[in-house]
Amino acid sequence: RSFAAEYICAPGRNRYVHYNKRFGCRYLSLYIETFDFTLYYAGLRPYQYPFKERGKFICSDNLHNKIYETCLHTLKLSAHEHYEDCPWREQALYSMDSRNQILCGYYAFGEYDMPRESIRLLSLGLRDDGLLELCAPAKVNVTIPSFSLIWILELYEYVMYSGDLAFGEEMWPCAEKIIRTFWRNAKGRDLQGPMSDDGCWNFYEWSYGLSDGFPKNLRDKNDYRNYDGPLSVFYIIALDSMIKLSKLLYSYSKSSGAENSGMHEIDFAEKISWCEMLLNGAKAALHDAFWDSSVGAYCTYVVNGEKLHFSELMNSLVLYAGLVPESHVKRIADILSHNSQCSPSLIPVTLSHTIFKYEALLNAGDMYADYVINDIADKWGYMLYNGATSFWETIDGAWAFDTAGSLCHGWSAIPVLFYYKYLLGVSPRTIGFRDYNFKPLKLKTPLKASGKIPRFDRASLDIEINENGFKLT
Repeated sequence: RSFAAEYICAPGRNRYVHYNKRFGCRYLSLYIETFDFTLYYAGLRPYQYPFKERGKFICSDNLHNKIYETCLHTLKLSAHEHYEDCPWREQALYSMDSRNQILCGYYAFGEYDMPRESIRLLSLGLRDDGLLELCAPAKVNVTIPSFSLIWILELYEYVMYSGDLAFGEEMWPCAEKIIRTFWRNAKGRDLQGPMSDDGCWNFYEWSYGLSDGFPKNLRDKNDYRNYDGPLSVFYIIALDSMIKLSKLLYSYSKSSGAENSGMHEIDFAEKISWCEMLLNGAKAALHDAFWDSSVGAYCTYVVNGEKLHFSELMNSLVLYAGLVPESHVKRIADILSHNSQCSPSLIPVTLSHTIFKYEALLNAGDMYADYVINDIADKWGYMLYNGATSFWETIDGAWAFDTAGSLCHGWSAIPVLFYYKYLLGVSPRTIGFRDYNFKPLKLKTPLKASGKIPRFDRASLDIEINENGFKLT
């Protein structure tokens, strides 16, 4: 993590600009090896992707306004020729990180070029084993299997927001190869066990028991009762995305616009049936496999038949994916919102993956809206009150990972999504955002809010919400 450069001066006054390296930093330290010198100027030139703030959001709570402003700054700092996890360490493109950034960018920037090319760049890292490289563009000796599944979700979401079916068709072979890899990994079962090949990092998020999977040496290789909950749910989410995407592409393949695209060579009706078969099996098996009635929650891992580790992430994912039986929805939502008198102790979700927790709760009912908005104020407000000018990788800030924590991480800008999609209440109903759902949050303590939401067709929605109702133009 050394961001150092050396410059050897010629005699007399020197002027030099180093264009060939990006420095993600707040300060410059200069070490000058001479007895006598005059420094006229030393500085950095900002280098950012030319985002345009086509979206607008403002509300009656200044803390949320400051969170929104800082989120936009974080997003801008974390994108150059592609999205980056951070401008400091790797400056690399990851599917999990970029999915959060992309969703925020649809609303705040009306941006579709960067998402398309970032998704394409990730696809070019498809390995022989059917998994994507850890990041792109790169060759790395490890990869995160769950991130390959998240790539399928961000591909479907791109098509849904942009209406770019031709790109969805172009990416289909990559998505199908990924699904086939996980189908084989299931070894005839419906759910996913950990990827055991060398170089597979079973990472889910930066929290206890989830950053490196369950220890392999404690699992009996011959016992087929070994499942990873998060990987199984991401597999289900990816299959659901594949079905939705293939249905869109099936309709597109029958239209005149696809005559010369080669889509007639793909039997999407067959692909739909295949993915539905895999999805139905996985959905039917998941609840019984991971639900622990003695705890009243879903476990993270099944190890040699034993249900172990209980996390907010796993319970958020199951609720997010619509896999919780109706009779259990309130129980899980109450646990996640800390509204239960007999809650089990769950490993907390980290900043990046609160996107699943918050969406799961908001889809469970309006009674959880205040918790989500207040939790955003608490967590992101904590960073602001502790000097953040961009949002951190985890809530531990620079102290995380043996003082290697990033103080600017694109995946932590997710409040933007919730301000637009839920507080203002707009999400796409049809591909290309041609039609939309409008359902603003119902808060016990209402917030006045207004905003502009750009769409792919360059039209926009103007929204104003106050205690008397709303105005939508």
